[in-house]
Amino acid sequence: MAVEDADFVVGEDGSVALGRSEVASVLRPKAGVYQLLPSPPDMVLLRKMAAASSRVVLSGTIVDRSTLLEIVQFIASSGWVGELVVVDGDTRRAMLLEGGMVVLATSNSPSERLGEVLYRHGALTRAQFDEAMSLLSATRRLGDIVVQKGWIKPNDLYAMLQKQVREIVFSALAAQSGMFFFARGIDAASVPVRVTLSCNGLLMEAVQRIDESAYFRERIPDASVVATPVLGKSGDGDPSAERVLAALDGRRTLDEVARVTGLGEFEATKALFVLLQSGAAQIKKATSPRAQLEEQLDGFNAVLLDIHRTVDAAGVGDGARATLSMFLQGGGAFDVLFANAGPRDEGTFDTNTLLLNLQRVHTDDPSRVVQQALHDYVAFALFAAGSVLRREDHQVLARRVQEQLGAIRLGR
Repeated sequence: MAVEDADFVVGEDGSVALGRSEVASVLRPKAGVYQLLPSPPDMVLLRKMAAASSRVVLSGTIVDRSTLLEIVQFIASSGWVGELVVVDGDTRRAMLLEGGMVVLATSNSPSERLGEVLYRHGALTRAQFDEAMSLLSATRRLGDIVVQKGWIKPNDLYAMLQKQVREIVFSALAAQSGMFFFARGIDAASVPVRVTLSCNGLLMEAVQRIDESAYFRERIPDASVVATPVLGKSGDGDPSAERVLAALDGRRTLDEVARVTGLGEFEATKALFVLLQSGAAQIKKATSPRAQLEEQLDGFNAVLLDIHRTVDAAGVGDGARATLSMFLQGGGAFDVLFANAGPRDEGTFDTNTLLLNLQRVHTDDPSRVVQQALHDYVAFALFAAGSVLRREDHQVLARRVQEQLGAIRLGR
C-alpha cells in the first residue's frame, strides 16, 4: 500500500504520523490521551485513558474455537465487569459483560450493524433501510429513526437489538484466529442500551450452533442455495419449518427465505435442514450455463405466447403483429441475436437458433444480453398489443406480463 493511502505511518524511530487527510476529521471527536494495549505485531490497539481508566487484565491469541468459550466462561464465573474485545482480521467485535451477563455487543462488520440485522430479519424493507441510513446523524440513531417513522414498535426494536447482540456474540465466539483482550473498570451502567443476556445461555447456544452449523453444511453449503417444496409434504408441526416451507418457491435463495420469514440465516438453515431430512423439501440442482439460458429463453417465449394469444382472441392479432414487426427492422442492436430465429406465427422465437446466434455476440455475460434483448422485445410487443386492444384488456395483460417477467431471473 502506498503511504498516501495509509491512515497512519509509524516511523523507524517509533514516531506516528497521519496518512490520509480524511483521518484527521475522524479522529478529531476522539481527542484525548490514549494507552497502548497488547497487540499482535501487525496491529496497534489504543484505549482512551480517563480519570477512572480501565485495566487490561486478560489478553492473548485465539488458537481455536475453544479459546473464547473458555475465556467468556471464566469472566462470567468470576462476575467481572468489563469489555471483551475480539479482533479477527479487520473485524473488531466487543462484548460488555457484567455479573455473568452480556449487556451490550458492538461490531465494525457492516453485516452486523443494526440496520442490516433489521433488513435480514424482515423488519425493514430495503427502501426503508436506505431512507433510515440517509437520515442518520450524530444526534439521530437508527433505532430512534425507525421507531419515529412508525416502521417498528419500541418493544419489537428491543427484540431486534437482542438478535443483533446475539449475532455479534456468536460470530465472536466462533473465531478461530486473531487476538482478544479483556479490560476491567468500565462503567457498564452508563451504556445507552442494555439487553441483558445470560453468558451461560449464550455459551451453550454458541456450542450448539458451532456443532450444528458444521452438520448442516454437509447438505446446505451456504445461504445461496435454492430449495423447492415437495408436494404433499409438511413441516410436521414445526413452526419454523412450516414458515420456511411456505416461503420456498424454487427461486428464492436461503438468504431471501430467511428474510421473508424473519427467522434469520441460522434458524432458516436449521428449519430447511429439518425439511430436507423429512423429505418435505429438496435442494434445486445447479444447472449448466446453457440450461440456465434455455430456461430464461423459455420464460420469455411463454410471455410472448401469452401476448399473442390475447390479441388473437380479441381478433386484433394482425394489427399487433404489423406494429411489432417494426422492432426487427432498421438494424437494431440485437440483429445478430434475432437473426433467423423468428418470430414464429404464435409469436415465439426458436431457442436453439437464439443460442447459436448468441455465440456470435461478443459478451462476457450472455445471460444479461438475453435479458436485455428479450425484455426490450416483450416491452415493444406489449406496446403493440396496447395499440389494438381495449384499454381495460391491455391493463389486465400488462399486469400479467409484469408478473411473468418478475419470475425470469438472471442465472436461476
